[in-house]
Amino acid sequence: MNTTHIRKKLTSLAIILACTVLVPLVLVAAPVPPELIVDHAARQCASFFPGDECTYAVLPTGWDSLGFEGDAECPAGYESVEIDVEYRGIKDEHCCSEWGSGAPGNCDDMVINRRAKQCAFVEDREGCFLPAGWAKYPGDGSRWECPGEYDWIDDLACMTEEEAGRAGRWAPWLVVAVGVVAAGILALCAVIVWLILRRRR
Repeated sequence: MNTTHIRKKLTSLAIILACTVLVPLVLVAAPVPPELIVDHAARQCASFFPGDECTYAVLPTGWDSLGFEGDAECPAGYESVEIDVEYRGIKDEHCCSEWGSGAPGNCDDMVINRRAKQCAFVEDREGCFLPAGWAKYPGDGSRWECPGEYDWIDDLACMTEEEAGRAGRWAPWLVVAVGVVAAGILALCAVIVWLILRRRR
């Protein structure tokens, strides 16, 4: 194999590696180009970022978008100012997955079942009585995201308050029943071992 051939192979490998590493970095939380907004009553204009794939901006009252910067201009006689824009997360699987995006979305209503390795969204976590095994966002400010190897499901239904109450009443008895069955199995095994040892004598 000659030097030229080896050099071509190394160049191709470098290009593939660069694309593999750089393309995902570019796509993660890609921001939308800045927009020009205007408040005609106050005769002011400002530039702001509308957000990215996992967040969106909520404009103050009275402000309207003129379009992307470069495509629109501040009207003559208007003052250019800076404004505070509120950004809110988007409720989306991609934005709440560990390997999905660098920007956190609105994951407050996401629930996780670590035993089944599943994640799902509910309409309102506060008013949802979850089936056994599912956990809600603790609300402590920590990052709440679905582990990358978990599956998302769409058909998780919240229980009614009555169903949750019945499940809560039965849970202690179920633990006791499982304990009794386990103890019975151990006792049976002990008897069988004792009988086998007795025969050998």
